[in-house]
Amino acid sequence: PLIHCNLSHLLWSRAELRHVPLSNECVARISRDKAIWRIEFCINGGERGELATGSRHTSRIGHNTEHSRTHARLNRCRGTPCHSGGGGSTEFIYGNSAGRVEFRHSYDVGSVRLTERFIRADPLSPSEREHVTAHLRETFATLPPPPPASELVGVAGTVTTLYAMEHRIDPYDSGRVHGGTLTRLQLEQLVERLCTLPLAERRTLPGLQPKRAGVIPAGALILLGALRALRLDQCRVSDRGLRWGLMAHRFGAPRT
Repeated sequence: PLIHCNLSHLLWSRAELRHVPLSNECVARISRDKAIWRIEFCINGGERGELATGSRHTSRIGHNTEHSRTHARLNRCRGTPCHSGGGGSTEFIYGNSAGRVEFRHSYDVGSVRLTERFIRADPLSPSEREHVTAHLRETFATLPPPPPASELVGVAGTVTTLYAMEHRIDPYDSGRVHGGTLTRLQLEQLVERLCTLPLAERRTLPGLQPKRAGVIPAGALILLGALRALRLDQCRVSDRGLRWGLMAHRFGAPRT
């Protein structure tokens, strides 16, 4: 949950650290040992969503023409919902065409949290999969309808990993991932594959980092649950994550 920005020796923490036993002592030690000048506890669930939304508009120095087209496509998505899925929570944020936030909420469903709560069998049993699906359906039932003609923009490692798997991008190449599209049909097929393969086989799949193999079935189910709840047929993929949003928020990172 810690994000260390070397440029200014700032350390930002996800809200989970507040709940870690002896968290104050932990932060004090990190600050002392790593010579961190300032520690800011600012990333709660809602703020994570806003930072993730901001990250998808940031630009990278040295972008080529295709990167520029990608950023133009994502910038046209300012009024669409953004989905940011992590290990412990999933954030949704809706904006309008002016870039103002109209809805944001953090749900306590993440790939690690759901795996630890519901999944014991390897591969997943049909009942475990149904329990996860039902829990997500109930959790996301409170989502308001997205703006008209919306396209979900997915941020963070789950959605980029799923896109890399779908297109067998190995080793990972952000230039090929950023701005891509995952359809609901593609995601349903990925979910079926991930939920029926044992962990050892998942670790060998192209595009999937072995360390994510244990939690990627739950992550895929979360993204599919989000598309179903929003009644959308596809998800645009953003390779820009929290660190990009933090840079834009803290230092005014360049935008396209």
